[in-house]
Order: sequence, then C-alpha cells, then structure tokens
Amino acid sequence: MLTFIHGYLPESFPALVRSGLFGADSGLKITHCGAHVPGSPRSFNTLAAPGSPLDAALEAYKPLFYIDRLMGGTYYYQYPWDASLLRRIEERLGPRFLGFQLHEWSSNLRQDWLRLEKALSAPAPWSESAIVEGLQAAFPQLPGVIYLEAGSAKEFSQIPFPSDIPAFLAASRKLLQRRMEETGGRLVAADSCFQAARLETEAGVRHLMPELGAQTPFTRIQTALNRGMARAWGIDFGAYYEPWGGNPFSCCSCHTGGDNEWLSGEDDGEPLATPFSILGENGGSSRALQRRIYFHSLFAGAAYLSDEHGTCNTFQDHHDFALSSYGRVKKEFLDFARAYPEAGDLVTPIALLLPRSLPILDLSFLAREDAAPSYLMGYALTEGALSDAQKVRKALRQIFANPQPHLGNEGHALTNSPYPDAFDILWEDAPSGALARYSQVLRLTEDWDVLGPAIRRTLEAALPLRIEGSIEAMLNRVSDGYLLALLHNEGIERSVDHGDRSLPGSASRVSLHPLRPLALEPLWGGKDLAHPAEDTWQVTVPPGGIAVLLVRL
Repeated sequence: MLTFIHGYLPESFPALVRSGLFGADSGLKITHCGAHVPGSPRSFNTLAAPGSPLDAALEAYKPLFYIDRLMGGTYYYQYPWDASLLRRIEERLGPRFLGFQLHEWSSNLRQDWLRLEKALSAPAPWSESAIVEGLQAAFPQLPGVIYLEAGSAKEFSQIPFPSDIPAFLAASRKLLQRRMEETGGRLVAADSCFQAARLETEAGVRHLMPELGAQTPFTRIQTALNRGMARAWGIDFGAYYEPWGGNPFSCCSCHTGGDNEWLSGEDDGEPLATPFSILGENGGSSRALQRRIYFHSLFAGAAYLSDEHGTCNTFQDHHDFALSSYGRVKKEFLDFARAYPEAGDLVTPIALLLPRSLPILDLSFLAREDAAPSYLMGYALTEGALSDAQKVRKALRQIFANPQPHLGNEGHALTNSPYPDAFDILWEDAPSGALARYSQVLRLTEDWDVLGPAIRRTLEAALPLRIEGSIEAMLNRVSDGYLLALLHNEGIERSVDHGDRSLPGSASRVSLHPLRPLALEPLWGGKDLAHPAEDTWQVTVPPGGIAVLLVRL
C-alpha cells in the first residue's frame, strides 16, 4: 500500500484529519529551509519540542516521518538540529523515521560551482571570505544570503574546483559522505536531472525518492532507475512531486492568503526573500500533471509519495479549510488508492543496464535535441564514455520518448512512447543476484538493432496484450488479472493566464490487442471502452487524462 506523506503545520493538521486526507495510510513531513531560523515557529526545534502538537501527532499516529530538507533546492543553512529531539523521534518511530531529504544534491553541487565560477573573477581555489564577498556582490537583491545550495562557503573553500568528470565525482562522493556522517546515515536521496542512485546506494542511503515534475525531463526513466536500484539494494523508493512549471515558469499558490511552507515568493516580506515566482492558483505545472504523477507513482510501485509545496496548497485558507483545486486532486487520488489498496506489482520483465562509464545519468543530456551532444553534466566526455553515452541516449529515447513532437507544454516530463513501463534500469555492477528476477537483461550500450527486437520478443511473451497508440501504459499484476493504467501525457497547455487548457483534437485513441483470452472493465475513465473486433479493444484517453482498466483473464 502506498503511503501519502502530507506536509505538517500545526494550524492545518487537524483539518487534514477532519477532511479524511490523513489516515492510517498517511505519513508526515515538515518543511525546513534557510528561512526557518532557530526560534521561528516553523523551525524543527520549535515544531518538534516535547509536548508540541507535532510531538503529540507522532505519538498518536506513528506515521512515516521525514524532514524536508537537509540541503538542496534552496539556500544552504547549517541549522542547529536538536540531537535529543532527533533521538526522541527515532526511539518512537524506529525505521518509520526516514531522516533528512537530500535534495538535488549532485546537480546543485554542479550549479554551485558554475555560480562561483561566474561570480568570482579570480580562478579557484577561493577562500571562504572570497566566496562570501563574491556571492553577496553577485546577488545584491538577496541581502544576507550566501547563494549556495549544496554546502557552506567554508565547505566550498575546502574542495578543489572540479574541472572534469572524475574530479566532479570525487567532490560528489566527498559531499555525500559528509552528509551521511552528519546525519548518522539518515538520508532520503531526492534527485532530479542528475540521477545519482549508484553513488547513493554505494554510500548507504536509506531511501531513494526522485523528484518528479515539469522541471525535469523523462519522469518514467527516473522511476524505472530508482525502482531498479532500490530493488537491487533491498531498500524502498518513493516519489516526490514538485509543482513548478507553466508559463511563465513559476509555482502554484492555492492558499488565498498567499501562505506557503517555504516562505518564498516575489515580494512576501519574509526574512529570507527568494528569486522564485509564486503566481497564484494557475501558477506552476498543471493539475492534470499533478494527477498523473500521483497515479504514475502508485502504479510504478512507490512505497510512499510526498509533494514539495502541498502543505499550504491543499487548502484555500487556514480558517474554513475548504479544499483547493490542488487539494481536490489529492483527495480524488487518495479515494482511488484506498479503493484499490493493493495496486499490484508493475510487470517489469526487462532490466536495462547502464555502463560504469556513466556513473550519474544526466537526464538533460538525454533530452537535448543536438544530433550528438558530447557533454555530460556540463563536462566533455572522453571518447569511450562518449560512445557509451550516445548509445544509451539513443536506446532510452527509443523506449521512453515520443518520436513525434509532443502536444502542449508538459509532454517532456511524463512522456508518451511506443513502449509500456515494463523496464527497470540498473547499473551493470549492481549487487550479485539483483538480475535474477528479470526475464531479459539488456545492456543499453548494445546497438538498437539488437535491443529493439529483443525487447519486442520479451514483451510479447510477458504481457497479456499489445498496446498501440501515443500513450504511457503501466500493467500491474493483481490477484484476479491485471490493472492497466493508460496515461495520456500530452495535450495540456498550462499558463498563469488560463490554467489547464486542453488542446483541440489531442485526445489519444488507444488500441489494445489481446495476446490471450481476456475481458476489460473500466475502473477510472475509459467510459467509451469498445470491443469492435475479437482481436481489438479501443479506448480514448482525453488530453492529460487517465484511464484505468481491470484486465480479467
């Protein structure tokens, strides 16, 4: 059963319980960033104090619980975590205390180096004082802020500037080990563009939780990779939805009073201003994408699902606590997930292996439209690694990308493609025995004329039907057959001006061809399901929509 991890605020938690959003299948997180300085009402040491409402909630419900975040995606701040409170939580919750979210740590580390290189005129190495002075001069609109996301100015003064991929990997491993030591290994890794699960599992992180949303391309690759690596290492993986996106790029704020748990906005007057735009209910990515990421995470096998800006966005205000449009999507998803508490196991007969020469999978490299990009994570690839990277890029785009230009402005995240989500992705040096569960193990460095036919043969043998159409398909084995989820990831144009807009003529007509006798029954959407021929079923999925069908054998 998937656990939905809700954001916690003392003023809204009772409404979460009253509304039915929070229940036995729920977890909690607190949002922590540089604005939550010691003594502020939303800082950890205040929220988690003995006798506090949060303390009482942890005692009463024993939920999955974690702290969002230790670092990443916001200004790095060395908060003085009260060790006695952390021990109190761990003693009470045991392994249900997941620890600290390590957010986009690898890509943030690279961005920080680029920011420093641009802000400081002198070449590296730089002293701590030079870093502080250079960044404050480069970002005068952020008084008192040291614009680093992955670490402190002191830490960056102690790490040699990485000029190539090996040096960057060395700096990455050093940073990761430091954060492991600081937290006693209590880390949940939440990666976006730089998928670093190989480094994270080697270091011993407890959980993998990729960040899914419109900022990052190829969501399906994110979940396939983190699921594969979590299975290989015997740990859980979750999903973390971020609602940024839209036109202009922004985040949604469904709270009519403008409150958000990150204390961020354009002119919000909070202690720590940010350069990020929070543009009302129509800001950010679509409610359609929010819904599909929730359903995708459920059927992908995520153990838990959390969201970045969901705490204040769930309700229109903190007085009447009516559900916002964001909160209504959350409620309808939870109603479905509770109606089908065992969504089954995603059928993944094929393991796709990444080479050791690509220790971090850079999704932006996969998404680039250059005929032959030669830079990974912003660094030039060596000849051997470049050959591997190009083959991996071609294979993953053949499997997970729509060969036609996508419709709308969100089809780069969750993608339509010719193949269902029937793959786990692992590195080729995964632990011994990790590959025994798969019918077919394929190296992504093979030529596509070898991979393509092998994939098609295995899918024909493993799946009960063949799926034709521009769609994302997920097939989960359940006791009486399968659940088939069809997600149409195109056809929505999202903007602050009009919110979600469906593009005319962009519905997806899907044909389902049984490979053995079966019957189909719609559970969500799919009301036009038709059986025009003995060997064909057809269903139409609206733009940005979902159909879930029960496949009875």
